[in-house]
Amino acid sequence: MSVPRTASVLVIGGGVVGCSIAYHLARRGVRDVVVVERETVGSGTTSKAAGGIRAQFPTETEIRFSLESLRVLESFRDEFGVDPGFRRIGYLFLVSDAADLQGFEARIALQRRLGVDVRVVTPKEAQAIVPALHVEDLIAAVWGPRDGLAGPAEVTAGFARRARELGVRILEGVETTGIALGGGRVRGVETSEGAVAAPVVVNAAGPAAARIGRLAGVVLPVYPRRRHIFYTDPFPDLPGPVPITTDRASGFYFRKELEQVLLSPG
Repeated sequence: MSVPRTASVLVIGGGVVGCSIAYHLARRGVRDVVVVERETVGSGTTSKAAGGIRAQFPTETEIRFSLESLRVLESFRDEFGVDPGFRRIGYLFLVSDAADLQGFEARIALQRRLGVDVRVVTPKEAQAIVPALHVEDLIAAVWGPRDGLAGPAEVTAGFARRARELGVRILEGVETTGIALGGGRVRGVETSEGAVAAPVVVNAAGPAAARIGRLAGVVLPVYPRRRHIFYTDPFPDLPGPVPITTDRASGFYFRKELEQVLLSPG
């Protein structure tokens, strides 16, 4: 594999975040953008994502990012030539604890101020959204009807394809092994295929971001956590579409995936 010896920006990580960053840099006129991915594009945690897209977050930064992402996904097919599988089928949180429900109040106020459609609904209203639910232990649910889901692989492929068309080099099977420093700045990276000099290096390595940070002498508060996702056989007893539905007490969540059910213990 031919690895360039220089780049204006080098992005470490070829998941959805790394490919999106590379695309947006190239779209804004940055030349010689290089992405290094130790496996294949979208093969890391991106490939394990449940695909949920929600604006129900506790901080303004997260909410604004999510609202912009929802807008991008609305026109994704036109801009990227790829169907991202985006559907606004909502996002539902099940609440069984009064203190937990009270904790939602400030978050909901912030979300509404920023334009998010989010509401507290009764257990029976939650059951109307997902008829298979048992709601006897619930006191309420929090419902974002404009949230939804998209296909992580499709979105990543769209960003990667457009990035390549704009001149980005995406190098698969190339592992970052070191960060070159000099004069208090990053000067480039060492890879399994040789060194690349770059004045700007973007750490988009997902759960490996802390390890990449250590290569530059930086401690990042990123702590990977192993989780599991399971798929059932075809499950007609739970008719779709079903939004991502999360039990706040246990962290368990599920949604319909075509004819199957995707579920995770959280």
